[in-house]
Amino acid sequence: MGAAVDRRSESKGQVNAKAPPRLLSTVPAEGDHRHCKVCGKVCGVSEDTCSRACREKRAAQIATRRNYSYLLYAAIAILLVAFLSSVIR
Repeated sequence: MGAAVDRRSESKGQVNAKAPPRLLSTVPAEGDHRHCKVCGKVCGVSEDTCSRACREKRAAQIATRRNYSYLLYAAIAILLVAFLSSVIR
């Protein structure tokens, strides 16, 4: 493979020698796998996390996100009620 073409100067046909060559495939040589959603380590295709500790952390993250969503919905509802009550008067 040659040097990659610089996109900014593509119309001029200039070559950027510092740009890394493009890879033909992004599939890893080890086969299909996924990465842990907590720590990023490699885990099986059917798994979201690599260990029990990461599963517990992930469950806590999901619960926290869910609680923040409920809080956001409650705040929107309160603001909507306050707005509507001021408009109706």
